[in-house]
Order: sequence, then C-alpha cells, then structure tokens
Amino acid sequence: MSKMQTSKAGFIYASLFVLLSAIIFVFAGFSSDISSSQSDFVVDVLNAILRFFGVILNEAELVGFAIFVRKFFGHFFIFLIDGVFAYLTLYKLFTFKKNLVILLFGVLIMFLVAGISEFIQYFAGGRNANWIDVAIDLGGATLGLLIAFAFTIKTNEKVDN
Repeated sequence: MSKMQTSKAGFIYASLFVLLSAIIFVFAGFSSDISSSQSDFVVDVLNAILRFFGVILNEAELVGFAIFVRKFFGHFFIFLIDGVFAYLTLYKLFTFKKNLVILLFGVLIMFLVAGISEFIQYFAGGRNANWIDVAIDLGGATLGLLIAFAFTIKTNEKVDN
C-alpha cells in the first residue's frame, strides 16, 4: 500500500498536474470553431517559421502539417507534460515499495484524464469523441511517465552512490 508524505515539491507538482489537466478539460469543451481557430493560429505561426527557413508547404502538405500539429501539440505533447507531473506528484507525495507501481497508477490516472477530456469533447458543439485521440493522449502521457521514471531512477542511483 502507499503512505502519504508531506513534500513541498510534491504539492507543487500536484498543483501543476491539476492545472494542466484543468486546461485540457477547458480546451476540450471549446466548440469546433474555437478549437479550429486555435489550431489554425499555431499552424500559421509554425508555417511562418518554416517559411523563414525556406521551407514552403503546398496546400496538401499544409493540411497534413495541420493534422500533425493538432495531434502532436494538442494531444501528445500536452499529455506528455501532464504525465511527467502526474508521475512526480505520485513519487513525491506517496511512498510506494516499487516505482513501477507509480507508473501503473500514473497510466491509470492519465487514461482517466484522456477519457474525461474526450467525454467533454463529445458534448462540445461541432466536436466528437475519438478513441484514437485517447490513444495518442495516452501515448504522450506514457512517454512522460517513463521519462520521469527514468529521471527519478537515475537521481536515486546518484544519491545511493
């Protein structure tokens, strides 16, 4: 079982995890028009940066680029960051016998965040829920959890030596 411990860093990580999860839920509730305008803005900025470096995308490439940006930044990357915060929250606030248990709890928590965000999106105007998005979210979260896991293992090795 786990035991709660007091940790200032843990409360900071927990606050960041909750804040980022709340942002995810708020964005999930935006209508398709608002969501599209946000995605279009990010794509336009990144496309301008590419043009600055001499990379000109044709219309078909721009459509693919827009899908990549939406799935990578709007799903994978934000959940990667939230996964790091979820792991560090569990690591700093609870005592588990094995760090692998933290990974499993982290995956479960992030699956719930991804599922809830898609559930919210289902009721947003002009949007729908998508299991593929849940999988992309969970992929990013799992990578974030693994990065934090590796970091804490490496840090523990240095402390032990």
